Amino acid sequence: MRRTAATLSRQFAAALLAAGFAIPLAASSAAGDTEVPPSPCQDGVTVVVDFTDLGGRLETGCAADPATGIEALQQAGFTDTRDPAGMICAIDARPDPCPETFTGSYWSYWYGGTDGTWQVRMEGTDTSVPAAGGFEGWRYNDGSTGPSVLPADLPAQPTDESAAVSGDDGTDAGTLVPEAAQPWVFAIVGIGAVSAVVAVGIGLMRRSGRGSSNGPAGQD
Repeated sequence: MRRTAATLSRQFAAALLAAGFAIPLAASSAAGDTEVPPSPCQDGVTVVVDFTDLGGRLETGCAADPATGIEALQQAGFTDTRDPAGMICAIDARPDPCPETFTGSYWSYWYGGTDGTWQVRMEGTDTSVPAAGGFEGWRYNDGSTGPSVLPADLPAQPTDESAAVSGDDGTDAGTLVPEAAQPWVFAIVGIGAVSAVVAVGIGLMRRSGRGSSNGPAGQD
């Protein structure tokens, strides 16, 4: 009976470890699979920089009140690098090193059209004037296509009516437990429940074992 209890204890311990580590890993995988582009800016100009052709991802930033395209890029938090001819050859040091000669790809410059698509800019960043509430786009490729996500497809920011469910005290339910910690909270709760089952099961087996050993003694 003691061997059986020990075996069950080891099995339950393995189950606890599996429960403790499988939950956060699964949540992390799901988060990566369901990643969506950032929302456009509520005010100012939305700048979209597509690094996907360089092994990166699509990134966005907000420019409060840019007078030119280069100001929009810089106000949105991106850093441009110029080649000797004064052309932008890298954004945020990508590609690295900055190409010294034309190799077929370059940082093409776009803006969001009224139909929600990308339109190529016919003038440089030093003279272009971004539209208030509009979109500026960048992509490193052969210049045939703009950023991989259209302005019309960027998810809208939630309004007050579509905000997350709040608690009775008006606190946003999403802030009660940080998003990064939520998988671990669920794992701890699950471990606690399994631990309780283990304790009850072992206690019942011990009682059963004592009852079996005392039976013959009482008959003697």
